[in-house]
Amino acid sequence: MIMGFRPGDLVWVVSDASHIVRNEEIATKAVILQKIPESIWYRVYMSWSDKTKVTDFPAHMLRKIESADRRLGDETLG
Repeated sequence: MIMGFRPGDLVWVVSDASHIVRNEEIATKAVILQKIPESIWYRVYMSWSDKTKVTDFPAHMLRKIESADRRLGDETLG
């Protein structure tokens, strides 16, 4: 199942839709910037280690960070 995202949504970047984020401290986080028209791809601003990048991912590689996880994401992505 592919879920829709909105600009500003905080997401994990995963290798596939069934992937479970086990170590949140080192997991790659991203903010949705926009949906690429006529596709399943999203442009995101991602952060990992001490690096950042704007890039595109298909929806199945993104998992929305739930509200319980959001505090961690808000503190580490900025």
